[in-house]
Amino acid sequence: MYFHILKRDLKRKKTMNIILLLFVILAAMFVSSSVNNIISVVGGLDYYFEQAGVQDYFAATMNKADQSDLAELLNNVEEIDSYGIEPVIYMNPDNLIYDGEPLDTMQNTSVLMAYEDAQITYFDENNNPLKPVEEGTVWLSGKRIRENNMQIGDMLEIKIEDVSITLKIAGSFKDAVLGSDMMGMTRFIVNSKDYDKLIASETVASLYTGDLFYINSSDIKSVEKALSLVDGGIIFMGEKDMLKMTYVMD
Repeated sequence: MYFHILKRDLKRKKTMNIILLLFVILAAMFVSSSVNNIISVVGGLDYYFEQAGVQDYFAATMNKADQSDLAELLNNVEEIDSYGIEPVIYMNPDNLIYDGEPLDTMQNTSVLMAYEDAQITYFDENNNPLKPVEEGTVWLSGKRIRENNMQIGDMLEIKIEDVSITLKIAGSFKDAVLGSDMMGMTRFIVNSKDYDKLIASETVASLYTGDLFYINSSDIKSVEKALSLVDGGIIFMGEKDMLKMTYVMD
């Protein structure tokens, strides 16, 4: 009986059912395309992170966390095989002046580091490992260059409290760890001599500095447990898979 009722209903609403069938087919095509895209992205990210040398765990600290204390803590965790540290200076949009105006489009915090302290591999726009940064120049992400209509060779002033330096934009680079929009931070890479000029200011050194930790360990839970003992100062921590997921969400 139910079969006959269904058969009669299908005949009576033939046009509507054809339209519904088309929607189902289109939906299946979109879902299939999305799944294939996600698989491609994840596979590409695995290769990208491997080439960049991204470690198993990443943590960012500000000046409240003493680097030596945290390093000593990590040294005492047997499950940690190795780790690297990138000292950084934290900046806000007001600290970055381009064409006489702050970079208003940069709504989030930025980090500035010396090329010589790099713990992972950064790539230029041609996917080649970034070469040593010359004194008086700065490299930044391609997205920031596009957002602010910057040109290679333009000058960018970095002004923090009582110290400022003016650097020439040398090019853009790709950053595996902080490269996704969801990470919320943009990285600037300069020569160590220019970095030292900023860090020579006691105000900058005491209020604007921090460290990025790259930790290699097969036991992530032990790493998280160790970092949970740090008394303040950690502003972000997460494993490599979490960093990859920020790209998938994009």
